[in-house]
Amino acid sequence: MATLVGTRPPTAASLPRLPTRLLLILAAIVAGNLVWYFGANALLTIDQIPDTGRDALHKLLLLADVGIGLFIVAEWMGPRLRYFTRRMVLGALTVFIIVALVYFVLNAIPGEKWYSHLLNVRNQTPAQIALIMHHYGIDRPVYVQFLGYLNQLIAIPPDLGYSSALSQTVWDAISTHIGPTAVLMTTAYVVQMLIAIPVGVISAVKPYSKVDSFVTGFSFFGISMPNYWFGSMLIYVFAILPIQLGHSAIFPVGGQHTGEQTGLGDLAWHLVLPVIVLAVQGIAQDARYTRSAMLDVLGQDYIRTARAKGLTGYAVIMRHAFRNSLLPIITLAGLEIPQLFAGAIITEFVFNWHGMGQLTVNQAESGDLITVVGIMLVLASLVVIGNIIADLAYTLADPRITFGKRA
Repeated sequence: MATLVGTRPPTAASLPRLPTRLLLILAAIVAGNLVWYFGANALLTIDQIPDTGRDALHKLLLLADVGIGLFIVAEWMGPRLRYFTRRMVLGALTVFIIVALVYFVLNAIPGEKWYSHLLNVRNQTPAQIALIMHHYGIDRPVYVQFLGYLNQLIAIPPDLGYSSALSQTVWDAISTHIGPTAVLMTTAYVVQMLIAIPVGVISAVKPYSKVDSFVTGFSFFGISMPNYWFGSMLIYVFAILPIQLGHSAIFPVGGQHTGEQTGLGDLAWHLVLPVIVLAVQGIAQDARYTRSAMLDVLGQDYIRTARAKGLTGYAVIMRHAFRNSLLPIITLAGLEIPQLFAGAIITEFVFNWHGMGQLTVNQAESGDLITVVGIMLVLASLVVIGNIIADLAYTLADPRITFGKRA
């Protein structure tokens, strides 16, 4: 067979090939869909699983398919986006495990269940109750009931159950109360960070000085002071005592607004005392962490080199020392989101703040476990989200940190 002069016949090595990662993506998508299709059809043949349980398994198989696809597709993304995608998938798996643990513990406790509102409807006949129990798998083993509970959660918005004590769904109760808590938490968190970080830096720059001794003493005092006692003292000093002395209260005893007022000024006036209670303990803790992290960095060789080169004290502290000391501060900041919420439970109860904290205390006292569990699941999601945000913020603070190399 004749060939043109100067050309080579095509070989297998010279033919264009699809990228290996693209083949892996296609294979994962095909495999995931096959698993989803055959798994879903196999579930239809199991008589013990009710309709809601089958729906939940369908959704779980679909979510697993999406998770596998995201893991593979992440190989085509940049390092930061790849890490974020994988952390989101692992975070969803963490929340699922928490849901399972909370459900089985709740099921072992006597009291109202997630399906109680379905069976407590007036004028229901025994036949109707039996039909509802069969439909949701209530008359079957606990692991089958768990599938019915999952089917409610995997929805937009998630169905966290119905609270007979509140005469509304748990999701509606949380949606109503989460706004005031978000305002209180955000304000306290901003005040806390604006004060704690500068104070910690100044304390580290001037170690064992009078300023450092004051910050250390204040930190121990703030960390050891209970929120309920501190809040009660502030109410007495700024609200009750002035009235006893014949004057008007400096700050209100509690609540979010005075009478029918709804302005921002009135809200800010009511925020002062609860924000002080929440922020003082956070300031004490964050200032100590900032001081410790800064002292570790200020003793490094490159800080002495920067000073030897003639850089100003401000440039050495802010451009070199402070940025490299941010990692433990970022870790603490990510974990403080749920911690602030836990602190708000007591603070909101003391100041009659109609938020998530007061809702948690009231429903726990009345034995409304459905609402308490719903709040716990929201809190668990906040913990996962806070950790992911903190991990992603590491690279912004220190570019030397990488999220792994490609194989």
